[in-house]
Amino acid sequence: IKYVLLAAVAGALLALCYVLFLSTPEYQATAKLYIIRNESVVDMTALNIGSALTMDYQEVFNIWEVHGLVREKLQLDHAEYPISQMQKMVSVTNPDDTRFLYISVKHEDPQMAMDLANAYVDEAAEYSKNKMGTDKPSDISEARLPSTPIGLGTQGYIILGFLAGTGLSLLVLVMLFLLDDRPHTPNDITKMAGIPTLAVVPREEAARKNSRS
Repeated sequence: IKYVLLAAVAGALLALCYVLFLSTPEYQATAKLYIIRNESVVDMTALNIGSALTMDYQEVFNIWEVHGLVREKLQLDHAEYPISQMQKMVSVTNPDDTRFLYISVKHEDPQMAMDLANAYVDEAAEYSKNKMGTDKPSDISEARLPSTPIGLGTQGYIILGFLAGTGLSLLVLVMLFLLDDRPHTPNDITKMAGIPTLAVVPREEAARKNSRS
């Protein structure tokens, strides 16, 4: 038990050191777009077209020109924010059976995450209007400044480290038990050697305890 507890505490301390010295918190800001066609009468055809446009608008955020427009709008350094890096930061999701697009941006700076999300919404909407010849989607909800980082957090990492240390120590103990083929009791000696045990010499510590008692 003491080895298991020691490994669990060591795992929790290692997780805490990782959070304090190696891990960088990441924030996520999300803006929302609504894909709509400007028609006075809404019928099933218009709804189907709107749903198809929603899937098309998702691809707009994968176009490198849109990333470039966002970079120019926020006056970002090209070396610090290459197109490949910006593509990894932004993600676009479409909830089932809706014409909403959620544009989420992850960044180490919460202010930059919010600015990037709002800039992507503005530039993608303008780009799709000019290049695709469709109605400009509505910016229905701007991104807000995130207050807490995403992920497990400090407490979550400590719990995960504690559980990992416990599980690893138990695994090592089980493996040592399964791989240990040495005899430990008189019965083990009798089974392995095929001869009866005539005498048992106790360990010194056990003999001392028995003498004291």
